[in-house]
Amino acid sequence: MPGNFYGRLFPNHSLHFIHSSYSVHWRSQVPANLVSEFGSPLNKGHIYLARITPKSVYEAYLDLFNRDMTVFLKSRSEELVLGGRMMFTMIGRDASVNLSEDQVSNIWELLGMTISDMVQEGIIEEEKLDDCNMPFYLPTPEEVRYVIQKEGSFDITRFETFKVTWDAEMGDGDLQMRGKYAAATVRAVSESILTTHFGEEVMDGLFERFASKVSQYMKLHKGEYFNILVSVKNRWISTLMQSS
Repeated sequence: MPGNFYGRLFPNHSLHFIHSSYSVHWRSQVPANLVSEFGSPLNKGHIYLARITPKSVYEAYLDLFNRDMTVFLKSRSEELVLGGRMMFTMIGRDASVNLSEDQVSNIWELLGMTISDMVQEGIIEEEKLDDCNMPFYLPTPEEVRYVIQKEGSFDITRFETFKVTWDAEMGDGDLQMRGKYAAATVRAVSESILTTHFGEEVMDGLFERFASKVSQYMKLHKGEYFNILVSVKNRWISTLMQSS
């Protein structure tokens, strides 16, 4: 069904099972309030949250995540039949991990560093980088649990986390090819957004540089996606039985 999944898509109580695969970490829009009262960008030099990102930017992303997910959960609950179930997998972040100074918190920080290099070389305008903020949020498991429990439509029946390397399907092959593979997966989901900000003419060069940077990073570190898998059951049936 075409349409924004942060809203209704299907008729009332028409679905028995819903599966969402790597979608709900994407936001309905870029968070508002990412500029100061003087009009300067609060997340200057970054396309997503980095370790030096101001707290107010984190809070803006988290607030939007909570609002989006509340609508998502409510909408899917109304579309499920009595006792219907939903399972979703999303990319999150492991807040318990302490990173060293030469590590990045996620692959998107590495992509932002690549764009920053191109700004320093005069290939991309600095203003274009400062104006680019990716419309997704990688939540912690605690943040996901909180919004599900607060919204109240579902009981959690299974909650797991697992890690997958950036180049999971490449095995122990050539490091350069592994970097190209990881860069290509990011390009597949982000190129349309990045083209809007930076122009199509710089995309090939950007992702060639990004692939090289990923390869260099993986010489020293194990780049991984932190995944959150959740299975829930529509609570409406238990509420209905209690009231009857």
